[in-house]
Order: sequence, then structure tokens, then C-alpha cells
Amino acid sequence: MRFSLPSLAKVQGGFLKYSLDRLTPNPHRAQKKLLFDILRKNKDSEYGQAFGFSKIRKEKDFPKHIPINQYQDLEPYIDKIKSGQQKVLTNVAPVMFNLTSGTTDKPKYIPVTEATNRRTKLLMYQWLFRALLDHPSFLDKKILLITSAATEGYTTAGVPYGSVSGAIYQRLPRRIRSAYALPALVSAIKNYELRYYVMARIAMEAEVSFIATPNPTTLLKLAASGIQYQEEIVQSIYEGALFTRSKFHINATDTNI
Repeated sequence: MRFSLPSLAKVQGGFLKYSLDRLTPNPHRAQKKLLFDILRKNKDSEYGQAFGFSKIRKEKDFPKHIPINQYQDLEPYIDKIKSGQQKVLTNVAPVMFNLTSGTTDKPKYIPVTEATNRRTKLLMYQWLFRALLDHPSFLDKKILLITSAATEGYTTAGVPYGSVSGAIYQRLPRRIRSAYALPALVSAIKNYELRYYVMARIAMEAEVSFIATPNPTTLLKLAASGIQYQEEIVQSIYEGALFTRSKFHINATDTNI
């Protein structure tokens, strides 16, 4: 039996709804349980041993052992993980690093574990389910999901780094991915102007009922590209091509493809 995307979101999200609803009457107890579960699972890591995770018995013990950190405080640990060392910040190795945009400083490498990926996926189903209750038709057409590239490179230990939203984009069930308006390869286009043109060109032709992006300024840039290249976009749709007499000079350095 093949489920539609709204049906799949309702089935998956509906099951999770009851799980979440059982916890929401007492969020303090749920958060406390999660905190001590994290401490227990990572007490043998280098960071856990250095800051006495195993000695934390009560909530009030936590701020006594764990300092408030900035990224610079954790960077030496992250550098060890990037070089391949095990059990540094967490007891399990990260599956990737989420690379920040570096708007305030140089880009930061945020370790992402498989457990984080699983929780994010469950959160996505829960969000879709709740959104469908208020907007029953918002998944009836294509989804314009805009992310950065899932993989921008690899550490010396071979761990990929890139956009965690892009990685989730690629890991979602095929039924959800089939509703995407944009192919995942679009996010791999390095040429900034070209990438936004391609996104605007494809999006304008598709019937879109839902747009999602981690950064809202992306929508402003997408709209600006649509306005700038409106004649090119209209003509290329009419001709059934990605470009007409293209203003872009595409070469191998423009993409990772």
C-alpha cells in the first residue's frame, strides 16, 4: 500500500504525538531524565571524565561541575575529533560535522551523532503532523526545501562536514524526497548567482504549496534572483530548458557535481 505524503506524515506524526503528549504535562521531569541519560552515556568520554559526569547526582550539581562554554573552549576537543580521536566529547563518534556559516567568526564545526539525526527526523514528522492539523492542504503540491550542501568536505579522519539540514534532506524517506521541487544536486552548485538562478527557475515552474529553509534571508535572495532573471526564466520555461541564451558561463569549478 502506497501512502501519500500527508498520510505518511499523519501516521508517523500521530504516533509520536501521543508520546510527546504524555511528557508535556511534566516537562521538568522529561528534561531531567534526558539530562541524566546524556551524562550517563558520556561519562567515559574525555570531556565527561574531565568534568566529573559520574559525580553529578542532582541537578544542582550540574552547574558546579560543567562550566558555561563558548565555542573556543570546546574547539581543542573538536580538533581532536576531527583528527580521528575517539570518545572525546561523546562516547560515540560523530557521523558528520555541521558547518556554520561563519557570519560572526570563522566557520564552526559542530559534531552531529546518529542519535541527533534520529531525533531530528522524529521532530520533523512531529512538526509536519501538527502543521497538517492547521493547514490540511500544505503538502498537496511540491515542497520547496532549500538547504546548503550536505557534504562540503572531509576532515583528516574522513568525517564529512557540511549542512546538517542538507544531510537530513538526503536521508528522509523516498516518499518525502519525491515531493521536493529541487533536486539535492542544486545545493552543490558553488557559483552563488548560478545556484539562486537555478533554484528560482525550477521553483517558478513547479506547483509549490510549502517552502522551508533554515535561513529566512534565503527567500529574499531567491525573490531577488527571480526578479533579476524574470525574462530568462519565463523564456526557459516556455522552451522547456534550464537556460535559453544563458547569461552564465558554466564550467567545472561552478559545481561539485
